[in-house]
Amino acid sequence: MHTFLWSKQWRQLSRMASVGTHKFGVSKSATFLTQADAKKWAEMLEKQLESGKYNEIPDITLDELIDKYLKEVTVTKHGKREERIRLLRLSRTPLAAIFLQEIGKAHFREW
Repeated sequence: MHTFLWSKQWRQLSRMASVGTHKFGVSKSATFLTQADAKKWAEMLEKQLESGKYNEIPDITLDELIDKYLKEVTVTKHGKREERIRLLRLSRTPLAAIFLQEIGKAHFREW
């Protein structure tokens, strides 16, 4: 289901229930300058979902994710020193070089 809302810009909301491997459905939104752009985005998202090519997991390694987390989240915590030590130790393991899309249970069992 697509919803187009106008409030100085077009805001497009898409909600799709149980499509492909997404058994709980997908809900995405984005803001566009024109309604035509919003409709193009909605159609592209729908095609990706139906073809099974849609993936919410970013194309980065675990090490890159840890680095981003350290910069954005850890710095706001009271126990940031201890958390930083733990995460830096994890980032030096072979597990950190694997892309997030490829990590599975077996990787953690090995680790």
